[in-house]
Amino acid sequence: MVATEPTGPANPPGRTGTIGPMAQKKRWSELSPTAQRAIVIGGVLEVIVTSVALRDLARRPAGQVRGPKPLWVLGFVVQPFGPLLYLLGGRRRAS
Repeated sequence: MVATEPTGPANPPGRTGTIGPMAQKKRWSELSPTAQRAIVIGGVLEVIVTSVALRDLARRPAGQVRGPKPLWVLGFVVQPFGPLLYLLGGRRRAS
């Protein structure tokens, strides 16, 4: 009897191993310390940028915001682009 790998979406018949470099998810413990640090730092920066953008949007008069405020709040869900777009181009200068 010959042992074969199971088939399915990750291992179709006739193929061995995984498909592509990202086929299997790594557990946190399997990541290198450098990768773990980069993920944590990226997450912290994302929270900071989003917090700054939300605070600015809440305090800024509607006349100094390009577009409706509720739309910007929804845009903040698209991380990290929504908050960055708001901070870079969604605000008007005070006249």
